Amino acid sequence: MVDVVSKNGTFLLSIPLKPDGTIDKQEEEIIADITAWMNINGEAIFETRPFAYYGEGPFAEREEKENIHELVCTHEDFRFTRKGDTLYAICLKAQGDGQLTLHSLGNIKEQVREVSVLGSPSPAKWEWKESKLTIQYQPPQVPVPLHTVKILLKRE
Repeated sequence: MVDVVSKNGTFLLSIPLKPDGTIDKQEEEIIADITAWMNINGEAIFETRPFAYYGEGPFAEREEKENIHELVCTHEDFRFTRKGDTLYAICLKAQGDGQLTLHSLGNIKEQVREVSVLGSPSPAKWEWKESKLTIQYQPPQVPVPLHTVKILLKRE
């Protein structure tokens, strides 16, 4: 879903039903995981627009694009969305160690005024190391490893 939204696409969720109209346990778990994540990170999805580029990381930089269903994400894969003066960087597979590094935002370094991680119980610590933005944070307690960095930019 995050990959599609970052490219200005529309995400459709299809929930297969059993013949009696009920949903099986596996589908219920998927819906529960999406719901838990969206309760914390929905602002990075709803009413957003694509950023200047959709993402960074090993998959985004590959010339050969595989089917998204075959995507093997790493802690270096991010997708970007934007709403007003807020940029969201969604890590597709955070390691859970409370550290993320964004490599492609050096061109907006002077515009960044505040950085946080959605759902984190404490403020994030962030710094620029050359053109890389490094964030240390307490990981949110969500059932999926997609963590969202919220970057407030100076008003244009």
